[in-house]
Amino acid sequence: MPGPDPGLIAHTGKATTAAAAASAAATRQQEDAQEFLGFLLDSAHEELLRLRLLHAASLGNPAEGSEAGGDDEEWLMAGRSKKKKAGGTTLASAVFGGALRSEVKAAGAPASATLEPCFVVHLDIQPDAVRSVSDALHAFTSPETISGYKVRDNSEGVTARKVVQLYALPRILVLHLKRFSYGLTGTGKIHKTVHYGDRLRVQPSWMAEGCPDARHRGGADYDLIAVVHHHGRTPAAGHYTADVRQPDGKWLRFDDADLMSVPLARVVDDNKAYLLFYQLRE
Repeated sequence: MPGPDPGLIAHTGKATTAAAAASAAATRQQEDAQEFLGFLLDSAHEELLRLRLLHAASLGNPAEGSEAGGDDEEWLMAGRSKKKKAGGTTLASAVFGGALRSEVKAAGAPASATLEPCFVVHLDIQPDAVRSVSDALHAFTSPETISGYKVRDNSEGVTARKVVQLYALPRILVLHLKRFSYGLTGTGKIHKTVHYGDRLRVQPSWMAEGCPDARHRGGADYDLIAVVHHHGRTPAAGHYTADVRQPDGKWLRFDDADLMSVPLARVVDDNKAYLLFYQLRE
């Protein structure tokens, strides 16, 4: 099948961005940056899949569009029920798409494993033990105990062990530091400093068994390329800025209409980092 039409890709990006901007303007309230990013990537991925189908149909071969990408580019999800295949590969998923493997083990039942495609990895930074991004990833991929787990719908609850690990690594790894807390007393913001550097080593212990890319089974190295910061005391108000690494290695800060050069020390040392973008080192 021919490669993607750059014109269609550009049109898709403009259309999805315009739709998101119109929605935000209609509500007249600040939108969450990571929710907006998720909406943008999901919409672009779905729109590109639709364009693939339309393109294949225009060539008189609709089956080609529905099967494009091949079995090796579709996610296999296996649970306690049946297995199913979902999605396919687009430019959006080829760059940002990774996968998590979740496994639950309980006595008297076979392990239940699920593969979940994702564009963003959401990290809990609230625990006192989490002082860095590496700490957060270690906690994210560590086993947890589940009480009252039902092996079957009509069975009694038992204690189970659940673990979520990285299964497929994306070219661009997006980490969401969960600074906003939601509870019975309302919403709040976590202002703690979470340390991160311009390089990130994905540890082998964070990787799930059966990783499809043999190169990543022993871990992988990433370089920081962008950071989105949230400035403000609460989730309902504030301001976003973005630091982006340039081809020459220097960093620029985008602050609405203002643009300024910033040293790396200011990029990685604050308590406002909200989204981290890391590029896989090939």
